[in-house]
Amino acid sequence: METIKKIIKSIEKTKGPAPSFSFLDVINILEIIWKTSVIGRQKLSIETGLGEGSVRTIIKWLKKWGLIETTKLGCKLTKKGKYLIQGIKSKIGPSLPVSKSFLAIGDSNVGVLVKGVGDKVKNGIEQRDAAIKAGATAATTIIFRKKSLILPSITNSINKEWPKLAEEIYRTFQPKENDVIIICSAKNKFLAEKGAIAAAWSLIE
Repeated sequence: METIKKIIKSIEKTKGPAPSFSFLDVINILEIIWKTSVIGRQKLSIETGLGEGSVRTIIKWLKKWGLIETTKLGCKLTKKGKYLIQGIKSKIGPSLPVSKSFLAIGDSNVGVLVKGVGDKVKNGIEQRDAAIKAGATAATTIIFRKKSLILPSITNSINKEWPKLAEEIYRTFQPKENDVIIICSAKNKFLAEKGAIAAAWSLIE
C-alpha cells in the first residue's frame, strides 16, 4: 500500500500543476489492468473517468516503479504489480451491487468487504467521511461479530431488526468473524465504487 502513496508523492514533487487524481485513481487503474490483463490508454480513460493526460501520467509513473509494462496492445501488470494487487485483494473484496434500502439510498449502491478489521471501527464516521470526500453521498459501516451484523450506534443485530436485509448481506458478502462490510451510495456506479474503496482504505492504512 505504501508503494502507491510513494508514487503519488513522487508525482507531486515534479514541476508543473498538481495532479488531478488521487491514490484511489492509481489503485483503480492497477485493478482495471489486472482484470483485463491488457488494456489501452484510451480505454483506461473511459473506464476510470480520468482525462487522457492524467492516465498518461499515472502510466508513466507505474512503469517507472516497475508495476506495469507497455506493449503494442496496451498496458499489463508486471510480476511486482500483480503482487501488489494481490496484497490489496487479500484485504479488500470486490465492489458488489447492493439493493436499495434505508442503508443504500443512492441511485447507485455498492458494497465491499474488508477482512479482519472490525476492531478498527469506532462509529463508522471516519469511513463515511472518507467515502464522501471521494465523491459518494453516503456510506454505512457494518461489523460482523459473534454471528451478528452490527451497525455501530444503531443496533447490535441487523439480523433481528431487519432479517431480510441481513440475509442479503450474508448472501452477497459471506462475512467471517471481525470482517467489515461498507455499503456506499452515490449518483453513479463509478463514484459509489470509489467511495467504497476510499472508506475501506481508511481501515487498512
